[in-house]
Amino acid sequence: MKKSMVPLLLVLLTGCAAVPQPDAPTQAEVQTTSPAVETDTAVPATEAETLPEMPVETAAASTAVQHVFDECGVLDDAALTHYDDYLEGMWESRMICAAVIITDALNGSTPEMYAQERYRELYGEESGYLVLINNDTNIDYVYEEGVCAELIGDVSLPIAQATPHLVECDYTAALDILLPIGMKVPELVYDRSGLFSAEQVQTLADIAAAVPERCCVLLTRDVPEPTEEETEESVLDAYAEGIRSRLNAGALLVIDLTHNRCVIAGTKPETLAAEVQQVWSEQSVYDAVVHYYDVMGGDADA
Repeated sequence: MKKSMVPLLLVLLTGCAAVPQPDAPTQAEVQTTSPAVETDTAVPATEAETLPEMPVETAAASTAVQHVFDECGVLDDAALTHYDDYLEGMWESRMICAAVIITDALNGSTPEMYAQERYRELYGEESGYLVLINNDTNIDYVYEEGVCAELIGDVSLPIAQATPHLVECDYTAALDILLPIGMKVPELVYDRSGLFSAEQVQTLADIAAAVPERCCVLLTRDVPEPTEEETEESVLDAYAEGIRSRLNAGALLVIDLTHNRCVIAGTKPETLAAEVQQVWSEQSVYDAVVHYYDVMGGDADA
């Protein structure tokens, strides 16, 4: 059944984003971390040039990782490969999970609950987003999880831009608009603990961008616990190296907020991890990250 477009009133709340379609109420829930705000009309499709183009990401071609689940068979093989590679690159550049579900069977669930359930089946509670194209009840959702919701912010513009394409069943045009919302998440600095504000993450990402080598930072509470045969140090080292490799980073500072430890994987000055730990102890995590970037960037006064 071809989707039709209804008048759109966007109300920004907390959680997910809806694209209204036939039989939907005239007030659609568009959920982000922003305070409630109302806009009278959707942005017309003629303003689509204001949206970012699909960038070239760092993922290798034809990745084996599946992010696009086309249960309706509306995308050809080339499109499936393109979007799988693109979303794998979203993880490699911004360390956020992302998926697309195209389905005609919600099995009695609401679009919001269905999108949340499918996302958590794929990624648990890791930070990221899922685009649900719903050909069952024709209400499409963008679901956001974790700190990704704050970093991405208001998604009402791309939703409004994608709606006319979904009405015409032009799925690739709609995905080319919706998937780049992840580009709002800064590169290089990955706070998966929620410790930093969005402004602090962006400030640190700007500092990181000035460092010649690709140097990343991860704040996490998800380092695995050691087994009887392992030590906390060996587990943290292996965890950091695994993520550094997938991020294709020259160096990765992992700050383990559960065990109050840090480690640097990759190329770095021999004493830098100890220095970062000391600054963290004496000042703050934020100051410790700044010190890391000062040293990696060659600041002689750091």
